[in-house]
Amino acid sequence: MADYPDGMIPTSTTIQADETGLAKDATLQDVLSKLDITLSQFRDAIRGSGNKTISDLDTDLSSILGKLDITLSSLRDSLLNGSSLYSQLIDADETSDQEITLDKKGKNVLSVYAKADNATTFTLEFSNDNTNWEIYYQSASDETEYKDNINAAWRYWRLRSAANASGGNVTLMMSAC
Repeated sequence: MADYPDGMIPTSTTIQADETGLAKDATLQDVLSKLDITLSQFRDAIRGSGNKTISDLDTDLSSILGKLDITLSSLRDSLLNGSSLYSQLIDADETSDQEITLDKKGKNVLSVYAKADNATTFTLEFSNDNTNWEIYYQSASDETEYKDNINAAWRYWRLRSAANASGGNVTLMMSAC
């Protein structure tokens, strides 16, 4: 851009048409006049039809977020209305054998989820007396995740993970509804 004395910019600069002929001659003053709006017009445009300020919107958003503040376990319990049973072990030490047991208490569907940082063997067992156990599932080879949904009448279920010397964490979860 050329240097102009005392910071003055000429108001009669012409815009040249390109090879397509789409641009028209205009002065800088013509362009500026199309951009000229008052500060109050700008404020009204930002506020929109509800005439809310940024502070109003922030307050409204904070109020909404405050009403949504709920733990996931509270949400689960509210949605299931106490009709679900669950057992969980989250981020336990994978260098030791881990297990959880769930009494389904007559619920029909069992959901199982197991995840380990390092490959391990997962075993899912069932029992009607919580003493004598039968294997429902056992990993054919080491794996890092096992998921299942089971519709079965057995009352007690046990999910186990074998220790892994590599360390890491394991999560075991079962729920019945």
